[in-house]
Amino acid sequence: LWSAAMGSFLDEELYPSSRCVLLRYEDFLFRFWDVMVHLSAFLTSNGQRLKEPPSGDRGKVHGGDEVRGRHQALKFYAWIGNRHCDFDRTHLERMQELEPTLLRAL
Repeated sequence: LWSAAMGSFLDEELYPSSRCVLLRYEDFLFRFWDVMVHLSAFLTSNGQRLKEPPSGDRGKVHGGDEVRGRHQALKFYAWIGNRHCDFDRTHLERMQELEPTLLRAL
């Protein structure tokens, strides 16, 4: 399933690794500064600065619903119950079948 969902992102012709980064949303939310520091190590020292900082506001609509901005997502997922509130019984049962060491890595 993962390969089917992520396969196009790993296609060098579509997303060359020399210009693209595959980043988990969880890392973007919960380890933002660690990720930015790591990514900045790959930038040239004479790179241009942004004219304005990136916006944390919602930038799009998805499936008729508005997509949370970074600040809204951090506030929503800060509540542990919201981290898996959209999973149904089959999802939770499947997670119990997974290897615990794999889940710790996530």
